[in-house]
Amino acid sequence: MSTTRATMPVVTAASDADAGSAPIRRGWTARWTQRWARRLGGRNARLVARPSLMLLLYSLVAQAISLGLAPVLTRLYGPQDFGILGTVTAIVTVCVPLVTGRFELAIPGARERGERYALLVLCLGCIVCGTALAAVVAWLASHHLQIGALAVLRDVWYFIPLALFFMALYDVLGIEASRRALLGPVAT
Repeated sequence: MSTTRATMPVVTAASDADAGSAPIRRGWTARWTQRWARRLGGRNARLVARPSLMLLLYSLVAQAISLGLAPVLTRLYGPQDFGILGTVTAIVTVCVPLVTGRFELAIPGARERGERYALLVLCLGCIVCGTALAAVVAWLASHHLQIGALAVLRDVWYFIPLALFFMALYDVLGIEASRRALLGPVAT
């Protein structure tokens, strides 16, 4: 019984043949990435693949850092503090699309420069008005409603509009940066 060993495909560039350098060997991940980049980006496959892989890499690094810091944070803060953090995070995550009005999704589709800037101004106006409204609602809910989890938020109510403002601003500016192909600075 003989077994054959699978060989990796050899990818050579035109300049490699001229320079006499060794051919480039690529693994299955590079082939898979190139195949999907070609499907998504057509002739501009490299323009699609590299920024996407950069975002993926930076997201994985950010998740690894937060996972690595979890044991340290559990030593510093108690279960009640994590409950408060979870409640604030849940409220903010649900309210961000309400504050932005999801107008930031229209930014990449805008054809003209003036239309893009008008959408950015609209998004920023929605963020400011929505954050002000959220500040009033958070203060009223934390000081006048004594319902379960809201009673615990009495001391940290001001974090809700603050986090809401910065998360919504991050969403809008992140979409604008991805439209401009500035993914490297956004991902870091």
